[in-house]
Amino acid sequence: MADKEKMPYTSAVLSEVLRMGNVVPLGVPRMATSDTTLAGFRLPKGTTLMTSLTSIMFDKNVWETPDTFNPGHFLENGQYRRREAFLPFSAGRMMDGEVAFLFAKLLFPPQDTAYRAGGTTPVQLPAHPRSENPSHS
Repeated sequence: MADKEKMPYTSAVLSEVLRMGNVVPLGVPRMATSDTTLAGFRLPKGTTLMTSLTSIMFDKNVWETPDTFNPGHFLENGQYRRREAFLPFSAGRMMDGEVAFLFAKLLFPPQDTAYRAGGTTPVQLPAHPRSENPSHS
């Protein structure tokens, strides 16, 4: 992770892949934990909220070229910049430890993935002869 600061373009490319790939188009459902008002709408406690991440990730008011792969969306003066509208996996509380664990599992898959033939137990299936004429069964 120490080298990450030295690789702003790589970080920008990865962020742009996540923006364009739109991994979770509708985000993860969230629930209002208290009565609140959002954009003039009253949301009672317990209201389920869904975010349209597609509309955020391709908003022409936020991204200079929303329909084009452009790592420059995440660069400023040659340095990586995090965009507020960049929400590849939704918004809200995150479980950093669990996310890091899952990411590590993707980066470092199990070493022993060889297929081994004959590793299953044979199953006995009883066969009962029957007549092709249903009236004789």
